[in-house]
Amino acid sequence: MSSGMNCYHHPSRQAAANCAKCRKAICRNCVEDYGVQVGRYAGKALCYDCTSGLVAANVEEINKIRAQTAGIMGVLSIVWCFIKEVFTGFRNIIGGSQSLAMGNVGGGFRAFWGLFIQLPLSPILAIVRFVKRHNLIKQFDGIIESDSQALQQMRDYFAYTLTMEQHKGIDLATLAAEGGELFENTYAKTVLSKGEPAARTQLRNSVVRIAENGEIVRSAA
Repeated sequence: MSSGMNCYHHPSRQAAANCAKCRKAICRNCVEDYGVQVGRYAGKALCYDCTSGLVAANVEEINKIRAQTAGIMGVLSIVWCFIKEVFTGFRNIIGGSQSLAMGNVGGGFRAFWGLFIQLPLSPILAIVRFVKRHNLIKQFDGIIESDSQALQQMRDYFAYTLTMEQHKGIDLATLAAEGGELFENTYAKTVLSKGEPAARTQLRNSVVRIAENGEIVRSAA
């Protein structure tokens, strides 16, 4: 990142990093508040736009999986799981046999597993895989609600930072008073009632929850 750049979202703040996804310049606060600790971007800097975009990605994947498990698609999904189990069984047989021929005893166990367990039990394993996936779908309504709440907290925090930057010299209580620009802002209310550290901890927990929910959704894909 070039020196002297300012944050894309907070122009008065010096940039500290670039978003790992879209490469926008972002300030230290953005780095600390929007980064995630799990998934593809774990430990990397993310901007507000890309972190909130994770919610849209979660919902899109949920709707896709729901469609795949409904009606005829549900039947086809079981068939696909069966094909995958059979394919994996044959792959274990062939790969294990080749490994055994090269003197690797573990290859014999792999071939035995594929021939005598995975192939004969492939219909059952396919159904188990489908049921496991279907059970995960039951969590999806909760995930969507959780992500929606987390996203609202992020939106309120983002609005809070922009408003405070635009009204320097005006105290938060005034901006959050009835009729003020932050009157309905949940982040501002938390700052006033519990303090800034508690509000930021709550925000970080929301961001972490979005990433964790994304991992659950991807595990069902």
